[in-house]
Amino acid sequence: MSKKKVLLVVDLQKQFADGNDNVSCENIANYIKDNEKDYDYVIVTIFSQEIYGYKNDLFSDKLHWDECASCGVDDLLINTNKKLVLLKNSYGITLKGILEREDITVDLVGCNADASILAICFRLWDNQYDFRVLSDYIYSKNTDKGALVSLLKRNFGDCVV
Repeated sequence: MSKKKVLLVVDLQKQFADGNDNVSCENIANYIKDNEKDYDYVIVTIFSQEIYGYKNDLFSDKLHWDECASCGVDDLLINTNKKLVLLKNSYGITLKGILEREDITVDLVGCNADASILAICFRLWDNQYDFRVLSDYIYSKNTDKGALVSLLKRNFGDCVV
């Protein structure tokens, strides 16, 4: 039995768009549009500090940051047709209960690679998922791309392509 392919799109939303020209986010969005047909599932995360009335106050209290007070589908930089959308108010997510790890391989793309993608990779690693970070299609406003890829490769080796 062959594994199902999952594309996990992390926080590709306007609050994390890069600079004025959005070149990196546009590159990621184009990858998704051009390749989503090759995946069995496309899962998109949206980061919002408040979800369904529950607010994660750590971002405000400890980081003094409120740029994503209340975000939703309208904040995404891609369409959500035929995609599973997960709202989150933390760095990471869990796929347990959504997809069983033995049946899937996960490709990660998206924004905030120095925070959310890193956190998700640690969870995937610790739960022994088969995953790859597509380094040409990740981005962070706050961390140099070369340093970011080095950090990911140091922690996840051949999972970073």
